[in-house]
Amino acid sequence: MQRSKDLQDLKELVYILNRYKVRHIEVITNSPGAGVQSSRYRKFYEALLSEGWDSEEEAAAWLGYSATDKQYKRFRNEFKKRLYNTTLFIDTNQPEFSDPQRAYYHCWQEVAVLKHW
Repeated sequence: MQRSKDLQDLKELVYILNRYKVRHIEVITNSPGAGVQSSRYRKFYEALLSEGWDSEEEAAAWLGYSATDKQYKRFRNEFKKRLYNTTLFIDTNQPEFSDPQRAYYHCWQEVAVLKHW
């Protein structure tokens, strides 16, 4: 199986968002409260962190689709849009960030802005 660049980008964004816990907006990263069921987006987000998929086929199969299904492509595109949106809320002014880290996350934020236009 060939590694998917698109899936690798998703995994990198999920890692970034998980590491820096964006808590000020409910987009992808906030856990639901007690007694509230997680959305498919949240479940997919968590699965990207834990499943170790290497291909779009594996990710699509987890959702019950084929990688070529329109439903999967639509879901993946909406998921990416939500990830990029969430990336905009990473506060790089926190003291835990070094200058190279700030530049790295700022680049991802720029990508997010460009993807929305």
